[in-house]
Amino acid sequence: MGTVLLVDHLPIVRNGLRALLERAGHTVLAEVDNGQDALMQCRQLHPDMVIIELLVPRLGGLDLLRRLRASHEGIKLLVYSVQEASL
Repeated sequence: MGTVLLVDHLPIVRNGLRALLERAGHTVLAEVDNGQDALMQCRQLHPDMVIIELLVPRLGGLDLLRRLRASHEGIKLLVYSVQEASL
């Protein structure tokens, strides 16, 4: 399967995602709770995919997405948000 970096400020969410991903055969390389650490871990670990919650602190999710797209060609990004959609 693939290697994954998890980015969410809530440990309980990261733990749940890790369990699901590992059960599906993926390897979770690291978990971080903010955007700056996510960039650093991507540079060091080169994951196949990054799963990002949009509302992470210290370099928000949108800025993190832009920077990852610019610096990690071919990386897969899965984004979610706990924020309610406004209608």
